[in-house]
Amino acid sequence: MLCESASSSRDSRKLLRFFLAARELHFHYLEKYPVTAEVNSAVREKLASALLQHAYRACDPAVADAMYKDYAAHSSIISFDGSTKHTWDIILSAISWAVLSLDETQSETTTG
Repeated sequence: MLCESASSSRDSRKLLRFFLAARELHFHYLEKYPVTAEVNSAVREKLASALLQHAYRACDPAVADAMYKDYAAHSSIISFDGSTKHTWDIILSAISWAVLSLDETQSETTTG
């Protein structure tokens, strides 16, 4: 196995792109080979949960937000009430702050 192939890369953004593409492939197969609504929802919930983790590691608040909303839409556990939304807004703010900090650090190392 190649150590820097898309599926085993150490670059969290590369992994996120790979798993986003894999998600689209799963969606293609869900359309091509229809399953029960319960199975379809379970697959979508699992994919959103996994991609939410990858988005967090890649410091990508836009993808994290989309995956959380997709997860909440297909999960029987999470309700998207005011309390959950407030908590989610805090998490997204933290991810955004991490991205800005990372960008500043990278620009300092390239200019310094």
